Amino acid sequence: RGALLQASGAAASRFSYASVPEALASISRREGVRALWRGVLPALGANAPFSAVHYACYSRLQAEIARRRPASSPSSPATNFAAGGVASALATLALPSPSTRCQRGGGTGR
Repeated sequence: RGALLQASGAAASRFSYASVPEALASISRREGVRALWRGVLPALGANAPFSAVHYACYSRLQAEIARRRPASSPSSPATNFAAGGVASALATLALPSPSTRCQRGGGTGR
């Protein structure tokens, strides 16, 4: 059968699946369908601020680029890529993650 999919950490020794569909079916049978969604709210909460700042920066950069270029010249893929990269850098710098804060000594790590 191909390579096994394994969970990482403590769960690695307890679970191994031959495929994603097998893992989904097994977890659904064993723990219920709700178990597949466990952890989605914390993940969304962790990613939403970054996405909001990224979108705001990207939109502002795109508007500024459009204002400065001639109306007859369309936006190039390289310009869009650069705007996305700058927006990602700004969003990353603007929002330090909790783990970064703990590494700097500003949090308890709990």
